[in-house]
Amino acid sequence: MSDFSIGVDLGGTNLRIAAVNRQGDLMEKVTLGTRVALGKDHVIREMCDAIRVLAVKYKDAGSLQGIGVGVPGIIDMKTGMLRESPNLPGWAETPVQAEIEQLLGTRVILENDARVATLGEKWLGAGRSVNDMAMLTLGTGVGGGLVLGGKIWYGVHGMGGEFGHFTVEPEGHPCGCGNRGCPSDAGELFPLAANDVGRSVCGLGGGNLRHSRQYFGGARRGGSFGTGTDHSPGQ
Repeated sequence: MSDFSIGVDLGGTNLRIAAVNRQGDLMEKVTLGTRVALGKDHVIREMCDAIRVLAVKYKDAGSLQGIGVGVPGIIDMKTGMLRESPNLPGWAETPVQAEIEQLLGTRVILENDARVATLGEKWLGAGRSVNDMAMLTLGTGVGGGLVLGGKIWYGVHGMGGEFGHFTVEPEGHPCGCGNRGCPSDAGELFPLAANDVGRSVCGLGGGNLRHSRQYFGGARRGGSFGTGTDHSPGQ
């Protein structure tokens, strides 16, 4: 018998549900597409259905200890409200935790997805032997988390370690969070991905840049666009 928990990574592109035991060993993982266009209620129902399937499948293997859901966005940890989520349009100011708990009939922990990833890295990954660490996550958007003194650092307003939403380019693109020039906007973090500039980056032409290594490699060779773009966020 091995007690287990179920963790969910609810992203703007993919929905991953996994059962893990107390040692952190993966028992099973289910990956689905996050069909955001069908609306919040559909995504939550599909997620809860997958959680139920795993819970039933492993009920004889041990006791289900808890369910945790990582969501991109700003979460009010006291109320379980999702205040803002640029990657999940239409989900802002909704009681996501309560809605999930109502469907599953049990308590659920809702947390920012990047912070959950940071906790995982602290528990089982590169941060196991340190008490202070920072993590940067790259997916549909950019996120991050801070561990100080062995615990997640939330900051004064719960935004500690939110590396994806601060200004790196004052005249940059509007971000879904309401700010401008955030790293989470692909045109700011990886300018090579923006069609209007990708064609001329580092003299490679054709808009064929597919990886940041090409961009920074060009900058090292003296590509004017690369060095100029490096300089701007550095300011």
